[in-house]
Amino acid sequence: MPTRYDSPVVRLKRRIADRLDEDRDKPMALRRTQKGLADKLGVTKSTLHEMLNGHAAQQGALARLDVIADYLGMSPAELVKSERSRLMELSIAEQRIIQQWRDWPREVRATVLRLFDYFGGLLPEEQEAREYGYLLRQIKDPDLRARMVGALRDAVNSQRKWRPASPASDADTHRSHDTTAGARRHPGQT
Repeated sequence: MPTRYDSPVVRLKRRIADRLDEDRDKPMALRRTQKGLADKLGVTKSTLHEMLNGHAAQQGALARLDVIADYLGMSPAELVKSERSRLMELSIAEQRIIQQWRDWPREVRATVLRLFDYFGGLLPEEQEAREYGYLLRQIKDPDLRARMVGALRDAVNSQRKWRPASPASDADTHRSHDTTAGARRHPGQT
């Protein structure tokens, strides 16, 4: 949970650490490391540490944000934006999509745009479900995420058990049953 001390530099340090942690299971040749980041910046590992933790952290790390983002495969905005912010910058993948889009013939762009419109036209419930899914994916701890999903399932199941049947749905059920039964008999028959 962000605190009042959650400055862009604090978020930058946390996201660098998170990204480097994600690579720990990769083979050494494919792994991003502090040493690799320092080399990319043209500094020593101890200078990188000073850039992120020392008195000049704001000038050092933020001044080289583009290089850090490039090494980590993220956009600069992803590295420093607040989780509460709805603003975003295009990711590298999104930038690639736009570049490809510009190279496509007009007919292909029109077809793809129709597909986007078709699949993007979500109902409000679907948009809400997508947002909740996004929020759950932001929880990095698998145990915490599993507990949250379990709590949501329990809440939904509890709501189903305690929801009183609506009189309209009961009447519709009886009416459809009576209509079916009445259709089999002629008036005056018992």
